Amino acid sequence: MDKYKSINTEENYKKLLSSGMFCEMHPELTGDWETDKILITNQELTIKIKTMKKYEVTAINDEEQDVTEFVQGDSILEAISEFYNEFGYQEILKIEVVGIFF
Repeated sequence: MDKYKSINTEENYKKLLSSGMFCEMHPELTGDWETDKILITNQELTIKIKTMKKYEVTAINDEEQDVTEFVQGDSILEAISEFYNEFGYQEILKIEVVGIFF
């Protein structure tokens, strides 16, 4: 079964993204069509290769200063959890993928 069949076009992808259910249905995706279309259109490849992403997280620390840390995870939710486990709860200002590992 093709788990990306319903979002294999940019139009359908963006409809799901705007619905608010995107992260719940596809936590492994980034929310950026240009990045995710490679995975979506080449699902056979993604089934065979496990990817790990490196995220750059910018947050406000206890001293109200912006700090940037790097964490890894299979999904953005896993990266956020890893960040909180490693650095404690802080308000996250920005999180972005800065690398993908196979």
